[in-house]
This record gives sequence, structure tokens and C-alpha cells, in this order.
Amino acid sequence: MICGCSRGGTTLFYNMIRSSLPEEVLAPPREVGALKFRWNPTPLIVSKRPLDIFNINRIRRTVGWRKGLHFIIVVRDPRALVSSHHKAVPSDFFQGYDQCYYVSDQGLSYANPGVIRTFEAIRKVAKDTRHKVTVVRYEDIVSDPDRVQEMLHSLGIAWRGRFSEFYKSDIPSELTRALNGVRKADPSNATSWQIEESRARRVIQQFTGEPRLFDLLKEWKYETGRRWFDDLVAEFGPYIAPRGTIVGFYTTGTYYEKEAQRLQRSAARLGLEPLLTGVPSTGSWVRNASMKARFLLQQREALSGPLLYVDVDAVFHADPWITLMAGEEDLAVYYNREGRLISATIFINDTPGSRELLERWTAACEADPDEWDQILLQRIINDDEASNIPRFRVRRLPASFCWIFDRGEREPYDGKIIIEQLQASRESLREDRGRFRRMSRRLKRRLDRIEAIERELSA
Repeated sequence: MICGCSRGGTTLFYNMIRSSLPEEVLAPPREVGALKFRWNPTPLIVSKRPLDIFNINRIRRTVGWRKGLHFIIVVRDPRALVSSHHKAVPSDFFQGYDQCYYVSDQGLSYANPGVIRTFEAIRKVAKDTRHKVTVVRYEDIVSDPDRVQEMLHSLGIAWRGRFSEFYKSDIPSELTRALNGVRKADPSNATSWQIEESRARRVIQQFTGEPRLFDLLKEWKYETGRRWFDDLVAEFGPYIAPRGTIVGFYTTGTYYEKEAQRLQRSAARLGLEPLLTGVPSTGSWVRNASMKARFLLQQREALSGPLLYVDVDAVFHADPWITLMAGEEDLAVYYNREGRLISATIFINDTPGSRELLERWTAACEADPDEWDQILLQRIINDDEASNIPRFRVRRLPASFCWIFDRGEREPYDGKIIIEQLQASRESLREDRGRFRRMSRRLKRRLDRIEAIERELSA
């Protein structure tokens, strides 16, 4: 089983292995996880899926009882990982220290585990003695693939080709996408973060936001000190966290006034001062939500610098500006793993693209005020991203910026909740407690969570 770091070179390595295997070995022409083969009778199977590193226990239970298991874990310099691109996400880096993009038929979300959690999982598997484990470094794969091939002698495979000549074989199209073309392994890819400005600045951002990355470099013997970081900063400049204005609105004369007060109190503990605006209610929850686009367009026109919009039925647990890692995007918003945009937290950069996007969103909401605002925004973004020449740069926020308090088990994250959403819309269910019991339980969870948060704010 080949697993490990996303963007760590597992596809390249799998192609090397696959092109050199005897014909009787099963190696699918696409990425397939080990769980797919639990009933397959083929004596020797090679699977490849980076995220299998998080499924080790399940693989042992469902596959290990009838097959011998050998884990080949591919690791890569964290500096290269956080500055890596993927064709599926042309407007953003593919992963960060916190999370990684998840590409599915439903769209893109920033919902898979990032570098920190991946190395935590790798560390556990590498120390486990119940099965055979081989750790391979990407840097060795690209610099001397034939020596890596010799390292795998314990597999007992009579190789029919050399890893270094994999590119001469017939490689299926599904296995060439992540390679950005079929060619010899290129060692320069391992250090491109040192010379390309955008990648270098990304590395500076990520290591500034999460110092544990320095520990990973030391643990995996990529670096022993921080001189390299000082040199990078000297050449490209330090990362300065964006500081802008946190904005939001609430409907006057409704329970959202109390939500806004709670949000303000949670922000004040962190030295934050959200600019919250009271507006008259339209009498409809959906129509109130549809005012968001016009409100944000007005705020964008009135204020300079980055904006961070937050629904008022939320609380801050950490300063969002420190870990926001803003770049050249026009807008950043959270998508869940099902590919659904959640407009409860939105970062809006001070760019012409952000203004045009807000104008389009406002026009769509005012043309169809009974449609949910976030559905209309997602439709605009999806259409733009599917066009030949996208006009907007839209980044996905991690779940920590839009954490729904009782749905956390559905989203992997790095353990740092920044903004927690408290789902005030459930208050409308009070009248239906007897009729919709399931809904009543959701409301009770909200009330219990608010009680706990109020105790924290009063302490």
C-alpha cells in the first residue's frame, strides 16, 4: 500500500513501481485505496492512495486478516508540500499546515487533513511493528529512483524494469494528471520553493502561521535550524498578517440582537472590534439572508483593506487575521466536503475582482430574493471556475473558520477552531418542538452550547 503525503510524489512513485512490475501483479490504472481489494484473490496487489494513511486501522481489520500488509509511506519536505500546486486548483496552493483540498465530483473544498495531521498519522504508522513499513523520501525518488528500487528488495518482487525508465512505459491518462506531463523524474521540483517568489512567500506564510512545521523539518532531518528561514525572509520579506475590518449585520428587534452582542463580547476578549450594523427585518429568514450581498457590496465600497464577514450568530475563539494567510485572491469562502458553499464566513479582499463578484451576487439576490444567498453565490463562482478564462480568484477557507459546533465530526481539521457558528436559525423551530422531534434535538444542542459559551465569556 502506497500512502502518505498528498502532493508528496505518490503518483510518480506508483508509476515507477507499476511500470516495473511482473504481469501477474495487480496494479490498477488509477488511484485505488487498499479497502477496494479486501475480497480480491490476486496474490500480490499494489494499491495507491495517500489518504490511506488515515485508514490504517480499518485496513488492518478488513484486509489484514486475510492478506499480508506492507505499507510504503512517501514523505516530502513540508516546505515543498505547503507550496505545491495541483491542476484541479489553479488559483490556490493545494494544501497548508491545517488542511488540504478535497477534489470530488461535487466540487472543491478545503476539507482534507493538512501537513501537520498527515505527519502525525505517518509517525504512528512508522513506529508500529505489527506490519512491514518502508518510508521513502520524495527527494530520493526523484534524485536516484534506481537506488530506491533496490531498497524495496524485501518485497520479493522480480522487477522487469528500472524505476528510472518509468516514463518510457505506457502510462494510463488517469495516472498522468498529477504528474503535469510524463518525463524523467526532475530533482529540481524538490527545491522550487527556494527560487520561485510565490512559493517562497507561501512557505514564509505557512511557517509563520504554524511554528510546528519547523519541528517537522528537524524530526524528518530536512533541517536542524532556522537559518534557511531567515535567509528566505531576507530575500523575499517577512509575512505580515492582513489586518482589515470584521463586518456583520443583524436584524433589529429580533433574537439576532443578542447573537450580535455575544459575538462582540467574544471578539473583545481577543482585542477585535467587529463593525456590526443593525438593519430592519424583511419578515422572512431567506430574504433577510439575501440582504447579505448588498450589505457586503456597500461595505466594500465604504471601507479600504481586507474585509472579513461573519454571521452574527457566531463566536470567535482565536484571532482570524493571524492564520488567515491571505494572498492575491478576490474572495475566500468555506465549502463543506459535499461541495456546498457556506456563506457564514467570507473573506473579501480589496481588489477589483471582489467588487465585480459582489456586484454579480447582489444582482442575483435582488433578482431572486427568495433563493438562498449562498446558493446564488456558489452558482456564480461555479460558472466562473468552469469558464475558459475565470475572472475571479476564489480560495476555500478551512473548516476552522466556519465551524458548526455539533457537526465537527464530519470535517477533519487541525484542532484550532477560530470561528464557531451557533446556528441561530434553529430558534425558529421552538414552535415546532412537539411536531418535529429531530429538529427539537438540534435546537437543544444549540441552547446547551450557548449556555457553555456564556459561562466562558463570563469567567
